[in-house]
Amino acid sequence: MEWYLKVVRDNYANFNGRASRQEYWMFFLFNMIFAFVAAFLDGFLGLGFLYILYALALFIPAFAVGIRRLHDVGKSGWWLLICLIPIIGAIWLLILLCTDSNPGENSYGPSPKVAKVIEEETAIEDQLYEIAWAEVENNNIKKSLWAKSFSYCNGDSDLSKAKYIKLRVNELREEERNRLQQEQLQREETIKNRTDSELMNDYGITFDGELYHYETYKYSKLKDAVNYAKSKIKNNA
Repeated sequence: MEWYLKVVRDNYANFNGRASRQEYWMFFLFNMIFAFVAAFLDGFLGLGFLYILYALALFIPAFAVGIRRLHDVGKSGWWLLICLIPIIGAIWLLILLCTDSNPGENSYGPSPKVAKVIEEETAIEDQLYEIAWAEVENNNIKKSLWAKSFSYCNGDSDLSKAKYIKLRVNELREEERNRLQQEQLQREETIKNRTDSELMNDYGITFDGELYHYETYKYSKLKDAVNYAKSKIKNNA
């Protein structure tokens, strides 16, 4: 639902920039669900106009996100017209819409995957500042850190608050980094202790008696298949 709102609410008529594969297809999924509901209500209630209104309202954002998806693979929005070629055009367009993002920045802008990471990091940073500010406001400060801030600012109360917040955010950032590293180590330890069958089940890997299969790829070692599956999932997150 988040991706649907991002397209309809935040980028209603935005034909610039790039849209990730996940953004496009999650929007497509929810759009089909809502269109089906509108069509069902039309038939059930005998209205006959809900689906038409919905389709008209969603035409522009659906068109826009399709263009941004093509931008994401380095293609102009005009490539949408390729679907006018019978059969082959529709297949070709489908392949383009399913293709993964161009890595890094292309002529249409930065990778949406990078933008997502930046947004998440910014949100975390904002939360850390809110925590530090709340400590100052509620007089729930760390005494040793406040003493350091007070001394550094020569007793100026307002400057000491600002310095405390900055130092406290650095502490919180380091604590968060250590927490994430510890969680990563725990996940790796958990994976290390899992049996081959559990790993295969986790990542959808199959074994034909000779080779391990993940999607269309084949590996002689389970470890290689698991590593590729982990990297693919991480890149698509």
